[in-house]
Amino acid sequence: LRAPVAVVVRSGPGMDYPQVDTLRAGQDAYIRDRAYDADVQGEWLMIGEDRWVAGWVVETADVGAGAGEAVSTGDAEGGAPLRPDELRAPVAVVVRSGPGMVYAEVDVLAAGARAQILDRFYDADIDAEWLRIGEDRWVAGWIVETGDAGNDAPPAGVTAAPTEAPLAPGTLKAATAAIVRSGPGANYPQVGLLRAGERAVIDGRSLDGFWLRIGEGRWVGASVVIVGGDIEAIPVVETPAPPD
Repeated sequence: LRAPVAVVVRSGPGMDYPQVDTLRAGQDAYIRDRAYDADVQGEWLMIGEDRWVAGWVVETADVGAGAGEAVSTGDAEGGAPLRPDELRAPVAVVVRSGPGMVYAEVDVLAAGARAQILDRFYDADIDAEWLRIGEDRWVAGWIVETGDAGNDAPPAGVTAAPTEAPLAPGTLKAATAAIVRSGPGANYPQVGLLRAGERAVIDGRSLDGFWLRIGEGRWVGASVVIVGGDIEAIPVVETPAPPD
């Protein structure tokens, strides 16, 4: 599978399992198992031990296999079509307190639930749009169905949400709470923690690019952060000897 945007990795096949990691936009992974979740009418994909992603937010090589008919903007039962300023959740959709994966989960839209789009925010870090449906209530625009599907113009009266400062080259932002370790590997001891949304300057990386150094003896996994600029431009630095 491939993550078209940053995708939350959970410890089990369901929204009630805790987040354990994040797949970066464009990151690939092997599908090791599948589980159908009747509560959300969607499939979860296992990509490792206690590592699951929602199958409806990733691209897979077997897309279309056993797929049903294309979904229209009207209800399956023939209900009213979606208005240009309205959305519908095709599956259970996480509601966050802000426009980004770094914001806390505050609710879940049930499959089939509708909501009015009050605002929009384009997140350049993941090349995707977030939709505001209430005070401190945002959903991922690439998961839901909208009445203006295929129309790049925002609904009348909707204004863009203010953007935060872009990431400068050689800096990172934690996509979720990120453990800081003394070396480039899960076998090194934890020496700190980056809060979700916290930024740091990168001063080196491991040879494989899976770990980034943000200070002497301080390393974070590249899979749980968003990096400004080209990661290949970050110099490879000497790594400490692994612990006994």
